[in-house]
Amino acid sequence: RIVYHLYIIFAQQRDELLEYCVNKGIEAKVHYPVPIYRQPALKYLGLKEGDFPITDAHTKKIITFPCDQHLSKEEMAYVVETVKDFYTN
Repeated sequence: RIVYHLYIIFAQQRDELLEYCVNKGIEAKVHYPVPIYRQPALKYLGLKEGDFPITDAHTKKIITFPCDQHLSKEEMAYVVETVKDFYTN
């Protein structure tokens, strides 16, 4: 069963893709810019940037797209085509 909240992908050139999508009217965002292990609530653990290099790498590549029951198939197709256009142009 699908959860209608966010559709998250790993993207090369994430920041450029984000800007491209926003300029095309797509509500793309970076919802998780700081890994969990670097959140203020976990500061007491003494963890620092670089302690989890794979997590750090993933954090720099994730982008989220809207994904809810109110999006039409046409709107979803527009998101897909916009992302494809970014990588083919």
